[in-house]
Amino acid sequence: MPPPQAGLNPAQEAVLQAQGFVEGDEAWLFDMSSRLLFPTDGSEIDPVQAEALRRIATALCAVEIRSARVEGHADSTGTAEYNQQLSERRALVVANALVEGGMARGLLRAEGFGDTRPIESNTTRTGRAENRRVVIIVPSSGEGQGPCPATA
Repeated sequence: MPPPQAGLNPAQEAVLQAQGFVEGDEAWLFDMSSRLLFPTDGSEIDPVQAEALRRIATALCAVEIRSARVEGHADSTGTAEYNQQLSERRALVVANALVEGGMARGLLRAEGFGDTRPIESNTTRTGRAENRRVVIIVPSSGEGQGPCPATA
């Protein structure tokens, strides 16, 4: 039996790129802000967005990428406690769509960061919109590889 592979293989990287992920220092990132913006105080995704997330999950499962981290974020509107809860709900709704696409719930980590990690200034409407985002992260290490439950 060959030793386990370290890192992602070329087919896995090609699927990540085809699905819109961008390679970072230690992980592949899918930033939902350019594809899915949440309204102020919102944590719902529409059926079209949910279907797109299910397709992403199916594509990842097809190349045996079965784990990811889903990070939810909020703008600075509202209290820190409320924004934390809102960001957690956003991460969870995206993680649930990935599970519907075949990824293992136990291998998806959904976490919220509230308004603690803005990527734009919260002083403008456009900046606040960019901060209401979800990021899907697949580790470059290849951690969590193997058949997904739906394909096992």
